[in-house]
Amino acid sequence: LQIPNGFETAVELFKLSSETQLESDIQIMEWVKTGNDAAHIRSDVLLQESFDYEMAALAEYKLAQGPINP
Repeated sequence: LQIPNGFETAVELFKLSSETQLESDIQIMEWVKTGNDAAHIRSDVLLQESFDYEMAALAEYKLAQGPINP
């Protein structure tokens, strides 16, 4: 797929959000399996990072769209 001009940053941030969410999920599974509280804490940190990337991606996406007239 070709990313439309101007949307590259948004796509990269969405990608980072997804990758970080996946790593958070891996850490939470590790915590469930082992009871390792460090994995639980790491999962929470990664989940927050994922959310931050997602919000930044949405902002970049809106900027790339430009003004929308109803």
